[in-house]
Amino acid sequence: MNFYRARFLLTMEGAAVENGALLIHEGRVLGVGPYEELKTWVAGEPEDLGEVILLPGLINAHCHLEYTFLRNAVSASGSFTKWIQRINAAKRNQEDADFLQATAFGAEELSRFGTTAVVNIESIPEVLAQRPELPLRVWWSYEMIDVRLRSYGEEAARGAMSVFDAPAHPWQENSVSPHAPFTASPVLYRLAAEAAQKEGLLFTTHVGESQEEMMMYREAGGALFDFLAGLGRDMKDYGGTTPLRHLIERGGLRTDHLLVHLNELAAEDYPLLARWTGGRQFSVVHCPKSHAFFGHSRFPYDELLGVNANICLGTDSLASNDRLNLFEEMQLFAKHHPEVSPVEILEMVTQNPAKALGKKGALGVLREGALADFIAVPVGQVSREEVFDAVLHYRGAVPLVVVNGKKVRG
Repeated sequence: MNFYRARFLLTMEGAAVENGALLIHEGRVLGVGPYEELKTWVAGEPEDLGEVILLPGLINAHCHLEYTFLRNAVSASGSFTKWIQRINAAKRNQEDADFLQATAFGAEELSRFGTTAVVNIESIPEVLAQRPELPLRVWWSYEMIDVRLRSYGEEAARGAMSVFDAPAHPWQENSVSPHAPFTASPVLYRLAAEAAQKEGLLFTTHVGESQEEMMMYREAGGALFDFLAGLGRDMKDYGGTTPLRHLIERGGLRTDHLLVHLNELAAEDYPLLARWTGGRQFSVVHCPKSHAFFGHSRFPYDELLGVNANICLGTDSLASNDRLNLFEEMQLFAKHHPEVSPVEILEMVTQNPAKALGKKGALGVLREGALADFIAVPVGQVSREEVFDAVLHYRGAVPLVVVNGKKVRG
């Protein structure tokens, strides 16, 4: 049993608790609340963490750890398609061991900046098969692509599922991730969706990421269209639609799937979303720094909220970012959306992704019975009412990171 005391405790289910305490037993929260109350539960003294804010660990809802080796190596150059081509070229020069090392380095960086759980997209089967032990909770999402294959759908799906034969780590879960509607066939999407539903796996996919993607679907032209045509992809399904509409109508998409980006949407996509969901909530991941890297259109936060989207934040990869730091993602989001409160922004890296991952009440909060994933953020001279804002604007490494009740940092 572990007993912690801190100046402030932020449960993400109400106001900050001053002189707060946390009691942990066998990887779960046994007690949470004022120190004066919890100290009567145990005989020993707590580990006094001093002038810090204890809060749930941050959840990164979208990342590509295998691209950690690409920090500052690929420029946007005003073209999403050229960026993809440069990444493909860089990957061809790497060995399996390089991707494994990059994944480990990226995970260490996430942990240093307070992330305790991540949805990690991996395109290298060997990385998934070897499953390096990382200092955080991981959803291993195999990136499924069949655009280059002669045999579509079933072959790619079987290959994807075979990588999940590796022994599971208690902090790790499997996930499927058809890359995007322009690189994964409708057959592959449907098979992946069926497998996810049958096995209880997370399903996540990119959609509506770039203007070039929108141009390809709307006008059957542009740089991305030409690139895919050059790969031999059948281009008959392009023209007169949008990436989102194409995916909803042909890809077997469900409202419990995690949609990444939705940067570029047409006016008709919002009533389409409303009809598709039937009022049910669906989850979207926004990656602010990657978004800025490409100069995408303004993220449609208000419009997505209007159709009942559950908005989460992610870092994406170091191919389009300079650091795997969710605090920086929150700060950039706050700059572009000043009308959104610090509480709501913090929910995008705690409660909201927990809900998207099917872990509502278990992650993203500090309550009795929740998984013991939490961090400590040093606090300056702030009042109880200023705690959320202080966390939002925190800069630097996090001195204490606990995952499943185990200290991984500090």
